[in-house]
Amino acid sequence: MRFVEGEERAHFRVGDIEKLEFEDKYFDAVLCVGVLEYLSDDTIALKEIARVLKPGGSAILTVPNMASPFALLEKAVIFIAKAFLKIPSSASGRDSLLFRDDITDRYYYPWRLNASLKNRGFKISKKIFHAYRLAFLNLLSARLSLSFAQRLEWLNKTPLSWMGVNYIVKATRK
Repeated sequence: MRFVEGEERAHFRVGDIEKLEFEDKYFDAVLCVGVLEYLSDDTIALKEIARVLKPGGSAILTVPNMASPFALLEKAVIFIAKAFLKIPSSASGRDSLLFRDDITDRYYYPWRLNASLKNRGFKISKKIFHAYRLAFLNLLSARLSLSFAQRLEWLNKTPLSWMGVNYIVKATRK
């Protein structure tokens, strides 16, 4: 892409991912971070992303990784905390989203997201896993949580990289 003085290069808008207000094949790239896991169903959103992308355009999406043992442990701890410690859905504090019942928080199996993208005319260009952490540790100590995550970041360079809590995929529209 060549830069032309005064030409708009990026669009930042608040909108409905299930009803994007752009014409077909409008974008060279779409960045979708921290969105899909909060939808009850991502079918329409993925169709919309495919619709607004030009052929050869890329979508970069991030989702929580359900295959991660860290994610599974976190879900178990949250379940136990809610059930046995009687933590209310309106728990206060920075990490109260962990305990809210009114927020959809779906985790993805990476291979299922990949298959869903391929079914919508995408080719998976690149995929990585990220973050080896337990978010609930933030409730005890942000420093402890960060230290734990930093000490495990070496996993990203090994065959165990799939254990990352987040999955990032770059998909190119055919």
